[in-house]
Amino acid sequence: MIPVIVVALPVIDVSLAMFRRYKKGHRIMEPDKEHLHHRLMARGWTAREVVLLVYVLTLILSVSAIFLAIVKEPRLMSTAKSAPLKMMVVFGTRPEAIKMAPVCRSLLSAPKISRRPWCSPGSIARCSTRS
Repeated sequence: MIPVIVVALPVIDVSLAMFRRYKKGHRIMEPDKEHLHHRLMARGWTAREVVLLVYVLTLILSVSAIFLAIVKEPRLMSTAKSAPLKMMVVFGTRPEAIKMAPVCRSLLSAPKISRRPWCSPGSIARCSTRS
């Protein structure tokens, strides 16, 4: 349940939109202008402000999920200090992979990371692992 907290904002927004459409007798997959970002922009928010708000809310939810995971499983904190970190970077598109190249290079030099798998859409089945 904790990983769901990270994506709670879009999940709740989509769920409410589907319920709202069902209640009005519309098809649930029919687009409308009543999503959270549409409502904020109708009240005068700029697209940049809305995106920033969504980023901040997602950051807060992500930190909350990490905190809950540590509280629920306190040994995670003690193991995190001694065990190497396992990380996976997944690229959605080629431009994303190009933008993430500096991050990946810095991860290669990080001593605390034990495995470094890199995935992209064309190679999900055959992710390359560098040790």
